[in-house]
Amino acid sequence: MTLPFLEFNHVCILVKDVEKAAKAWMKFLRVTEEDCYDFEFDVTEEDAKLRTINIPAGNGVWIQLVQPMDEKGGMASFLAKRGEGVQHICFTCPDSMMEEHDQRVREAGQFKLLFPEPREDKEMGMGRYQMTHPRTSNGVIIETLSKGWDRDWRALKAAKKK
Repeated sequence: MTLPFLEFNHVCILVKDVEKAAKAWMKFLRVTEEDCYDFEFDVTEEDAKLRTINIPAGNGVWIQLVQPMDEKGGMASFLAKRGEGVQHICFTCPDSMMEEHDQRVREAGQFKLLFPEPREDKEMGMGRYQMTHPRTSNGVIIETLSKGWDRDWRALKAAKKK
């Protein structure tokens, strides 16, 4: 049975040079900087800083390019160990279904969840999230975000300018 309440949202690619990678992806996808959302944020739990450029890929799906700005944190460690490439894929889920989704993942038994329950996104204030451990999901983290914001980067960009 498929999970009709999940929607594919983005692919996160860890990179060493986010500007260089963004130029290549923008050219490939035929989008401009105006279409993208570029920002830096702190991951307070890991004392790490990240820079990300989010590029629309069509049909509500994004390419999220992430460059660790220092050697701290999980993403920097992931990049150091594995090199550039896909770090996670992301689905959105209605917030009211997050616990049910976690339960379904546990019952399926294949993928191990990283957290006992969905966590609150403190860095960006964008709802709750859950992730699988990459060793149990073919080397890629599967992120599930609570739906309700759906990574509308253009709206975030407009709000940031105010």
